[in-house]
Amino acid sequence: MLLWFITKFCKMLKDGILSPRQQQIYEWINGKLGLPVYADIFRGAAVFLKQRPPGYVTFVAHAGRDIMNGLARTVRGDTRKRVEYVHHLNNIAPYWDDRWGASGGFLTTEEPPPHEIPHDVCVKLKALMDDHKRGRDRNEETNLASLSIFLDYHDMKKIPAHFIKEWKDARLWFERHAHVRERPFDPEVNTQLAKHFQMLENFLDIAATSQYGRIRGLDEILDETNG
Repeated sequence: MLLWFITKFCKMLKDGILSPRQQQIYEWINGKLGLPVYADIFRGAAVFLKQRPPGYVTFVAHAGRDIMNGLARTVRGDTRKRVEYVHHLNNIAPYWDDRWGASGGFLTTEEPPPHEIPHDVCVKLKALMDDHKRGRDRNEETNLASLSIFLDYHDMKKIPAHFIKEWKDARLWFERHAHVRERPFDPEVNTQLAKHFQMLENFLDIAATSQYGRIRGLDEILDETNG
């Protein structure tokens, strides 16, 4: 629903509201990659960041998260598989005994006695943990795949550590701010949002202008972002 809203919102905007660099990124995603949904998401986020309408932090963070999580995966043709936590927990809940809880009637300062959990419940718990680990590994692989595609590193092991850190920091920030919350945002949220979206835009710009020299002053771009 959110992506639909951003897409519809973008269609109502005046032409030329993006900067020349943002317009080039938009045209690259829309035209060369043939992914108009992601192009509209990027455009909507860029416009929201400039105009700051109500709720813009959540919208931009959501868009940033989806671009970082999905654009490279879609370019590569990967099928996204999510960890079905609700499914796992629904399988465990009917067999869970409250006596296996943390306190079990003992003082919190005491060490509770060990207790046995039935084998079939342990199997279900292990399936949950294994699926969680696979999901975590997929997230790590997505980070490296995105940078490999956008920065033209054929050997993912050669991607500089500070590039990976910048990418992960932005992705984590977007994920933490992509949902409606009851508490107000931190006073520094505008600065942080602009910083992380600028980082994403820098990497997309490098990918979009690859035919003119893909690796062009990456350290300077990151220094500018952090400055």
